[in-house]
Amino acid sequence: HLEAAEGITIDLLICCGDFQAVRNLDDLECMSVPNKYKELGTFYKYYSGQAVAPYPTLFIGGNHEASNYLWELYYGGGGGAHINFFLDRG
Repeated sequence: HLEAAEGITIDLLICCGDFQAVRNLDDLECMSVPNKYKELGTFYKYYSGQAVAPYPTLFIGGNHEASNYLWELYYGGGGGAHINFFLDRG
């Protein structure tokens, strides 16, 4: 919508914190949020290959992430097609 409305092209999406890359129900147990906010969301579709991000996406970990998953990507890496973890919160 933004591209059409503004007449621009999006080349890269950068998400700075609280991306909430939750792959499965086990990841929910590692999130530092109250239980009422724990939701699987749609990231698992991108992680599993069921969906592809429309833009190359870099995400930076925030304080409400599945810490177990981001620890596996300590040096950065893939989160799905066109999605990459860049670094942990600073």
